[in-house]
Amino acid sequence: MNSLQKYLLPLLLVSLTTLTACTTNTSESTTVSGTSVTTSTSSTQTSVTTVSSSDITLNNTSITIDQPGTYTIDGTISDGQISVNVGEDQEVTLNLAGVSVTNTTGTALYIQSGKATINLVDGTTNTLTDGSSYSAQGDEDPNATLYAVEDLVITGNGILTVKANYNDAISTKDDLSIEGGSITVASVDDGIQGNDSITMNGGTVTIDSEGDSFKSDNEEKGTIEINGGTLTINSGDDGIKAYSMITVNNGTIRVESSYEGMESEKIIVNDGSVTIRSSDDGINVTSSSATATEWQPTMGGTQTENSDIKLTINGWTVLVNADGDGLDANGSIEINGGNTIVYGPTNDGNGALDYDATFTVTGGSIIAFGSAGMAQNIGSTSTQNGVLINLTSQQSAGSTFTLTDSSGNTITEETSEKVYTSILVSSSSLKTGETYTYSTSGGTSGTFTVSSVTTQVGTSGGMWGGRGARPGM
Repeated sequence: MNSLQKYLLPLLLVSLTTLTACTTNTSESTTVSGTSVTTSTSSTQTSVTTVSSSDITLNNTSITIDQPGTYTIDGTISDGQISVNVGEDQEVTLNLAGVSVTNTTGTALYIQSGKATINLVDGTTNTLTDGSSYSAQGDEDPNATLYAVEDLVITGNGILTVKANYNDAISTKDDLSIEGGSITVASVDDGIQGNDSITMNGGTVTIDSEGDSFKSDNEEKGTIEINGGTLTINSGDDGIKAYSMITVNNGTIRVESSYEGMESEKIIVNDGSVTIRSSDDGINVTSSSATATEWQPTMGGTQTENSDIKLTINGWTVLVNADGDGLDANGSIEINGGNTIVYGPTNDGNGALDYDATFTVTGGSIIAFGSAGMAQNIGSTSTQNGVLINLTSQQSAGSTFTLTDSSGNTITEETSEKVYTSILVSSSSLKTGETYTYSTSGGTSGTFTVSSVTTQVGTSGGMWGGRGARPGM
């Protein structure tokens, strides 16, 4: 071969490769190994995914990443999948930089093995969509648009939209961590599911799901921890649900619609803002075990309890609007601080507060509106006084309740979003032996003197009302 032939041959090969990349796509998948790419085709014509170092541009071809590393991905797959299979416990990072993937017969992003981090690149919009039915895919049975077998981290400042037409939107069999990004989920079943745990440290997450919205349901672990960010939920079932524990340390939570707003065996709110609307119970702590011993009253008037079933509020703002029980504990409630507001049920079969064992208040402010039939006061173990006021007539929605001391100073004032006949107030300003005046904008008023930690004004219509414990509804 002469020198001219040596010079022209590489140019000819590059031209042939470019020509192939422009032909019609009939390929099934592309495998990316490190910095190389192999395309499997069902004919001689294919649209080749291009790889430059670890940069991948999708071009309507399914890809499989089988080596650990960091990959930056953009482009479109109109009917196919991004698959990651780098080996158990191996680490892989996917920088999504403007990705649109639709798979009509399965999950759009399937992480079969490897601990994955999905980084949403700032300034980019990424969309994942699955089909309404899935074909069989290996040993696993993926059931989500974005499905991971091992730990999954979502971070970055970009946008991710996940549409689930088959089952869940985002799901991992291990731990899920949300560090950042703007994530929007629409799902025909559950929204976001981390089997062992979900930790949310930042980002903005919006979920519209027909099933549970934000869930961790491993029967040995199943925890959710929210340390920051904004979480907005519209749920056809439970808003936030964990098998063992939910902890809110900071952030903004808005459950705009749900069956039950928040449910677990233990719920702790340390800080942040929590707003819940529910068609049944607002916040519910109950045993997650199907074999749990039910609450039973005894001849002595006491009841058995599981000390692990407890709602604790230590600070900031909790607002609940519930058609069922507002705060429902098949165990105990403890409030040590913060501002708790409950707009409870309008029917006498539920109560603004429902607890089976104890309700201890040591600090913070509480006002709870509801029906009088099953109304409960705080418990005698409290160190901060409370008063349960049962009115003789129902007050309309939008009616303002005001409580003042003997000098005319306002202790609390709140406008109820719903009709009410009963009001519970607990405040550090309620002093034993002092006299207070209550009034509503509907014209009802009266006075009372705080006689104990559990002062009651008026009578309730239910056999359990104001006396401590009753069965959970």
